[in-house]
Amino acid sequence: MTAYLIMEIDAVDDVEQFALYREAAEPLVAQWGGRFLARVAPALALEGEWKRVAVTEFPNWEAAKGMYESAEYQSIAKIRQSVSTSRLLLIGSPDEKPATVA
Repeated sequence: MTAYLIMEIDAVDDVEQFALYREAAEPLVAQWGGRFLARVAPALALEGEWKRVAVTEFPNWEAAKGMYESAEYQSIAKIRQSVSTSRLLLIGSPDEKPATVA
């Protein structure tokens, strides 16, 4: 069943470096069967304070987690982590229960 990787980005300290992360992440997401559903803008905060959000769909929990845990992604994640304040959340479709939740 489908899984979604949601990234919330509070601040980007270096726009050029963050763009390098984004460019490197795109083919990797596709390699794991993922596709971007929504990225950054336009967005309207209906409740609470939101900054930037990206939603990526994967065919299943294993693909999303596999991409995130891959050596390739972890090497480019360091770029994002060094130039932004962000959080990642992996959620499954309502009818899927992940094997393990860390």
